[in-house]
Amino acid sequence: MRILKYEFYKLLSKKLLLLFILILFAINCYLYIAEQNKNDFQIPNEYENMLQQYSNLSEKEALALISESYDELNILSIINNLRTSNIAEEAIKDQVSPILKLSAIEISYDQLLEKYDNSRFMEDNSYLQDYITSLGLINNQLEYIESYPDFINSMEEKAEDMQSVSIFSQEGTFAYRNILKTPNDFRHLKDIKLKLGDETGIISATQYRFTDLSMAAIIFLMCVFIFIIEKESGLIRLTKSTKNGHVPVIVSKITVLVVTTAVLSLLFYGSILFLGNKLYGFGDLSRYIQSMSSFRDCSFLLSVKEFICLFIVTKIFVTVITAFIFAVIFNAFLFPKVIYLVLALFTGFSYICYTLIHPASYINTLKYINLFSFYDVFTFYGEYTNINFFGYPISKVFASIFVSLVVSVLTIALTIFSYVRNYSCATPILHKLINKIIIRRKRINGSTSMLIHETYKIFVTNKVGLIVVAALIIGYQNIHVAPFLMTKDTAVYKGYVDSLAGELTAQKQKFIQDEQKQFDNIPLELQKLKNSFEKDELDKAEYTRELNKITLFSEKKTGFERLKNQYQYLVNLKEEKKINGSFICELSSRYIFNNRTRDLYNGLIYCILLILCLSNIFPMEYKNGMVRVYKSTYNGRLRLFAQKGFIGSIIAIILMIIVYLPYYINLLSRYDIKSWSAPIQSIYLFENLDLNISVLGFVVLANFLQLIGCIAIAKLIILISLIVKKHSICILASTVILGFPIIISLMGITSLDSYSFNTIFVLFSSFSKSKDIISIISYYVFLVIILISSVLLGSKIYGGNLFKNIFGLKEVK
Repeated sequence: MRILKYEFYKLLSKKLLLLFILILFAINCYLYIAEQNKNDFQIPNEYENMLQQYSNLSEKEALALISESYDELNILSIINNLRTSNIAEEAIKDQVSPILKLSAIEISYDQLLEKYDNSRFMEDNSYLQDYITSLGLINNQLEYIESYPDFINSMEEKAEDMQSVSIFSQEGTFAYRNILKTPNDFRHLKDIKLKLGDETGIISATQYRFTDLSMAAIIFLMCVFIFIIEKESGLIRLTKSTKNGHVPVIVSKITVLVVTTAVLSLLFYGSILFLGNKLYGFGDLSRYIQSMSSFRDCSFLLSVKEFICLFIVTKIFVTVITAFIFAVIFNAFLFPKVIYLVLALFTGFSYICYTLIHPASYINTLKYINLFSFYDVFTFYGEYTNINFFGYPISKVFASIFVSLVVSVLTIALTIFSYVRNYSCATPILHKLINKIIIRRKRINGSTSMLIHETYKIFVTNKVGLIVVAALIIGYQNIHVAPFLMTKDTAVYKGYVDSLAGELTAQKQKFIQDEQKQFDNIPLELQKLKNSFEKDELDKAEYTRELNKITLFSEKKTGFERLKNQYQYLVNLKEEKKINGSFICELSSRYIFNNRTRDLYNGLIYCILLILCLSNIFPMEYKNGMVRVYKSTYNGRLRLFAQKGFIGSIIAIILMIIVYLPYYINLLSRYDIKSWSAPIQSIYLFENLDLNISVLGFVVLANFLQLIGCIAIAKLIILISLIVKKHSICILASTVILGFPIIISLMGITSLDSYSFNTIFVLFSSFSKSKDIISIISYYVFLVIILISSVLLGSKIYGGNLFKNIFGLKEVK
């Protein structure tokens, strides 16, 4: 018990952890509110009152009443808008009366005005619009509620119809058994009473994904403090030399991790549900979740209150499983860099399985028995899915719960086993033998160059060379060697634009106009051909040949229309902005300039590789105590710091080339922009860019700015490593600062883009959205300030004084 208390005390005394949790909690809540504010849809003020009014009626009565009111109020809205335009009353009557005659309501213009003469609708247009929107929302809900029994009843009919299809009629197969199972699973929902109620609050709170990312980050950080810090400080050897230093210690650590994870999960997910309720409300908590159309395919009979409780419990359970998986990885592998890499591979594999495997695939087990599937609690319970278990359909939910329990037991056992086994014995004989051979083969007369020594230490001892090799493999995989396949229409467009590549000239304009005339004359040509054949001026072979020519030409119309749109854009560009643009293939421009998701993924890969390469440049010196030796020498401070920083910059440049070069190879080999000297405004994406530069110049400028950004990131990682002096914490801090904003942006939450390093990796997208380059210049001024500050502060922390060195003064020792 005392060990458990001590482990709790150790964890909760980490100020960095508490600060990190507090910041993530604030960001989590802020981003949720910000994303909801970005949503144009807001629940009207009158909605709740109207909901109570129509809840007391039957579905048919409510729908009939809503339909009449909806039509009348929409026409009333037209009248109000026309009156605000100071149109004469008689003219308004003339315009609206035909609309009333065509509508389903039997009311005249004068009767409509008399009916609503003293109502608030005539005076307050915003109130009228709120009321109309509310009617539309309630009408949609009522239509769904009225159709739900038919949906349930139709399942058996659909199952019988599907059994008549050959691929579903074979007894003993998964498809056949699944067809029989589905109606049985929904049969208990036939006679349930559904109620009106808005689903916005429930849906927005339960589908918000940043909380999942926040919890994963917190679990990672807690594992660092619980497991890694003792390894890096060497305290684990001392702990394990004591009587209770094995199983009791690791059990206490796991308990602390689980309890803290559960409490934080309740806090984080509960806060989002609280905000969702405050912003939108959850409505009647006693109504069944099937009352909301988003839960139509849910086979569990749950009230809204029960679903909210189940949501919280499931999230806590999933985060605890995540903690178990992290714990076994942190204890099974000794080095932080390996742990980071294994976690990245595990996460990447899980994400690929979750996103790419089709639900009907025979390996859909990997899609649904998956952490990403578990975290998506809304879909987990809201969508009905069965897993193929050796031909038998098993509920995704029950299979997931069973597997999760098994995984929990196994990971706990493996964590305990790994902790007890590691550091329990001397260095293995094989490891000693390998070290002895390496020492004997080392050259005695090595170089005394500090730069060569640091390069060897970083690339060989610190395994950066292996990471660069891994980057080369990733880069090579991104080079497309397969033939470039395209649709017929795309091929036609590419043929046109390649033949017209270059500046728009009068000759090219005439070609396009002549081509357009040929397309316009196709019906006439067909008629002429038909007349000639009927008059026996052409035999059947000639007629068929000419008809095929016209038909083949007509099939080029879609591709030509795409070219024509581009031509019209270039004409407008010349008329409005006096820029003489050029034809540039849209396939090329979109590939390199308009793929923000790919650029974010590349940025994420780059950051992960750079963090792995640079996070241990200085911490390894602090860990083995060599930093004291270095600082006692003449060149062991600023010169050593400068050379490590120089190598870090070179690594940043090498990785940038490896990650991004394949896409330019693909561009030149498959897409090839033929008019590199054309103004960048020739590409529609950069229509509003106020920058006089060619396409080639723009690409060079963007890559130069990206290079500066990458060097700034490298300097920041080195600064972080000097501040924390721990390899594992440096990895974590760098990942949070660099990687998390990219992941958030990939999730569709773009609120942090302007306050993070994301712009470095999506420069083309940033330029396309900026009407001027002031915002980008401001961003890079700030980035350069970060770069310089990181160098100056890093040199100061390491023990030098860069200012004195710059002005030629003696270095402080």
